[in-house]
Amino acid sequence: MLLGMLFDRGTYKKLYSYRHLINGFAVHISPEQAEILGRAPGVKSVERDWKVRRLTTHTPQFLGLPTGVWPTGGGFEKAGENIAAGNGGPFPKTLLSYSPWIASVAAAIDDRQYKNHLILGNGKILPGMGLSPATHANRTYTMVAANDVLLDSSVMKYSPSDCQRPEVLHKNLVEGNILLCGYSFNFVVGTASIKKVSETAKSLGAIGFVLAVENVSPGAKFDPVPVGVPGIVITDVSKSMELIDYYKISQQGMDWRVKSFKATGSIGDGLIPILHKSAPQVALFSARGPNIKDYSFQDADLLKPDILAPGEGFAMISGTSMAAPHIAGIAALIKQKHPHWSPAAIKSALMTTSTTLDRAERPIQAQVYSGLSGLLVHHTRNRRSRDKNYTNSQCNYTLGHPSNLNSPSITISHLVGTQTVTRTVTNVAAEETFVITARMAPAVAIETNPPAMTLRPSASRKFTVTLTVRSVTGSYSFGEVLMKGSRGHRVRIPVVAMG
Repeated sequence: MLLGMLFDRGTYKKLYSYRHLINGFAVHISPEQAEILGRAPGVKSVERDWKVRRLTTHTPQFLGLPTGVWPTGGGFEKAGENIAAGNGGPFPKTLLSYSPWIASVAAAIDDRQYKNHLILGNGKILPGMGLSPATHANRTYTMVAANDVLLDSSVMKYSPSDCQRPEVLHKNLVEGNILLCGYSFNFVVGTASIKKVSETAKSLGAIGFVLAVENVSPGAKFDPVPVGVPGIVITDVSKSMELIDYYKISQQGMDWRVKSFKATGSIGDGLIPILHKSAPQVALFSARGPNIKDYSFQDADLLKPDILAPGEGFAMISGTSMAAPHIAGIAALIKQKHPHWSPAAIKSALMTTSTTLDRAERPIQAQVYSGLSGLLVHHTRNRRSRDKNYTNSQCNYTLGHPSNLNSPSITISHLVGTQTVTRTVTNVAAEETFVITARMAPAVAIETNPPAMTLRPSASRKFTVTLTVRSVTGSYSFGEVLMKGSRGHRVRIPVVAMG
């Protein structure tokens, strides 16, 4: 109504109205019309939208998603909500999202990684990370540590080893050499950056830079930062120590300065991606289950995270917040194909048709730190079918036990004796007969009933899953319920129980 009062029809194009948290709209108008709109009574602000560059350059192919737009229309209804699981891994019970109606997304490393290496003058090769060009082939360069090329000792208050301030370093000593810097806590809190190290090296005429990590916390993540000069981050603390030991061959003078620099090295090419068949793997930093009931940290009868998606190296940054947009995008594609599906049905479709295998057809593993390892239950990969049979996960307020919530997974955190849970499935395709089988780790027995069912289009039926403790282990056992359809459809429901 406001736009119609201010402007002639055909001179603007309204795109969307916001009615929930704010009262507003998106519209195509001219700069002159924007000024008029900003002066209108009741208008708080008018902001020009900004364009967003596409940053997902590889993951659609990695996930096996269609490259074109599906032909059916969508709608403005919400496709559902998903949330990042958190970056508290590799420790257990570090999830930041617990709700059964929200899709909690864990982060995986994909098959494309950018690695680099530093070749020392003594022939040792130190692996690292650096999205940068190499130093000149067949040449080595003197390495100079930032703390050894200070203008004077008074600049120590500026943490010069971070290489954030070129003005505190002696340009004549840095020029033509490789600048050696230290990765301090300032990089963790954001007051120092790899980009600034690159700028410092460039402004001082350095051939390149090395950033050595001498201390790191479990689950710490290092993202590849594209830089224009040769550069590498040595993320392995033991390798950084090897570098420092080698550098100590530089002879100290009578005062605080180094008398001569004898350590040499060269930096490899970090612009060539390395593809791994072992992908995806659960990223080390990705938060882990089990899910918890409340702040008492007691285990809940609900599997979390729900699903795994690429979350390392997305737009050259990492985190479960990078994984969540992938699931949101796939959910939007499903909503476009099936505009009348509920958020619960979309979540169920994602979970029950995802894969548990990596690109080499082996069970998905987790990155390991200090002996910690594990398997993630499922990972988003398109199985080339768009009309499958999903668990229709509608809420039921008459449930007697949380494990009976009609979710696309089954979790019993404290299994005592025998317990039976019920699930209801709805056929979203043509009539099909499904054979229901189940398998479980030896400590827990599993049975399903009925062994088979025939579902007509849009029909729903219940089946039960009975779990029985065979041996008390005090740890979780993993399994699955598998529904194989006569028309080739497969539905998988993960099962987790502690006996």
